[in-house]
Amino acid sequence: MAHLLVGLLLGLPLARFFSVPPLPLLLLSLVVLIGARHLSGRFFWYPLFWIAVTLAAWAYGEIRLPEAPEESLLCRPAREATLTIQIRRIYQANDRYGKTSGLGIVQTAPWESRLAAGDRIYFSFSTKKESTALYPGQSLRCTGLLRPLPLQADRVSQTKAAALEFTEYLRSLGVYYRFERNGPFLSIDPPPPMQSLYRHLNKRFREALCLGAPEKGNRQGIYIAMLLGQKNELKQSQKEAFKSTGTLHLFAISGLHIGVIALTLAQALRLARIPNAVAHWIGLSVLFLYVGVIGATPSAVRAFLMTAFYWISFSCDRQRSPFAALIGSAVFVLCVLPEQLWSVGFQLSYSVVASILLLGLPLNEQLCQHLRPYAWLPQGSWSQWHKWADLCLTKVYLLFSISLSAWLASAPFCAVYFGVFAPGGILLNMLLVNLATLVIVGGVISISATLLTLHPVAEFINHAAWVNLSLMEGLIGQFQKIPGAFVSCPAFPQAWMYSLLTGYYAVLLYSAKRRQTLRKTRPNALAP
Repeated sequence: MAHLLVGLLLGLPLARFFSVPPLPLLLLSLVVLIGARHLSGRFFWYPLFWIAVTLAAWAYGEIRLPEAPEESLLCRPAREATLTIQIRRIYQANDRYGKTSGLGIVQTAPWESRLAAGDRIYFSFSTKKESTALYPGQSLRCTGLLRPLPLQADRVSQTKAAALEFTEYLRSLGVYYRFERNGPFLSIDPPPPMQSLYRHLNKRFREALCLGAPEKGNRQGIYIAMLLGQKNELKQSQKEAFKSTGTLHLFAISGLHIGVIALTLAQALRLARIPNAVAHWIGLSVLFLYVGVIGATPSAVRAFLMTAFYWISFSCDRQRSPFAALIGSAVFVLCVLPEQLWSVGFQLSYSVVASILLLGLPLNEQLCQHLRPYAWLPQGSWSQWHKWADLCLTKVYLLFSISLSAWLASAPFCAVYFGVFAPGGILLNMLLVNLATLVIVGGVISISATLLTLHPVAEFINHAAWVNLSLMEGLIGQFQKIPGAFVSCPAFPQAWMYSLLTGYYAVLLYSAKRRQTLRKTRPNALAP
């Protein structure tokens, strides 16, 4: 599976930058694969197999990746058009200006609109007057103003960094036009049944997280943002504080959230004495429902796929390997949505998790093995103090290893996209991850208690979560005052980021291979 991922990582960029007919690439890939099949020895087989997979991925990218329109078309002025759009994703629903924005797929468009069926488009509709709720999966037809997104040469004149980053994100997904409605909806399909259920549950979850909320402050807004991924609940000052310290990832539903919820579900199902073979499928079903409720954001879907690949290996009695589950989910995502390779979220998610698996866990193992203060003392003679000290040190080693490995992988991304180099984030994340875990677990218990009509229990849990959120805000405020903890670097080159990450993961993969070789040869070396 890792060899397939290497081929995808090499072939898809070739398809984006070099246009070649896919049929010759597929034939050449088949010829190289046949040649690799008849050659013996790993020295020849691996390079030829990578070449074959790269050529096949190149051909696949030529078929699946969206084509960028000519720059001359993107320089034309805005024009009015009547389009039929199927909504794929809602970014923001009924904001303070009464607008709903999201990503859609063009179904029908007039020839003068410069769009074709299947093109991606970013839409922004005013739904305040009609009080119309839009759902993913709906198809609607309306008239509006169609304008191209700004070209790279025009971005220098942009003053808002957020708008610049969002434009980069849309273009990485193959979106080149913005559609703003200026007329009535001509037709609108009813929402799919599952989307109605998701919207209803989202409303119930939101009400559960607001039970007992104080009148002053915005603790419930941070709570909702962390559990439901709705960053618009955060105040601008809060966004800037989390962004400047490199901790904004706590509000993107990703591996931390899905992992904590998965562990909470696993413990609850274990207490209910449900067999593991059934419990994993129940847990995946609940996780799938949760991902749908929060809008099926790409980061949440990626984290769900990682968990699904790992849990399914338990149910099928296969070898359990978190790294294999990570590779399998990455291959699956790139096969279904190859344009995700250029998404910053995709790159950051898999980089961080890979760093934790390749560096964080081995480092924790070495620290626990060589830096245990009472290793020379038999455990049978340990006092209660020895046990507590050993337990605390073990937890600290784990937190430090995970925080350091995650920071090493995310620091180049933060420098390029956030303009911040945050060495203080290593210690800060060690503290925040524990508090965020308690908040997420509290949110799960609060929502469950509300669904069971245990509202006093939900209110009590919510107050405990708000205390933890207050501590998180206080810690961030104190760390911002430390000199050198967070350094601004607004012009960090993107090429340096990819060069640093390539060298970093080359060293990690070599070290992992070296450890695996030593484990295999060590028993033979000790044999008489």
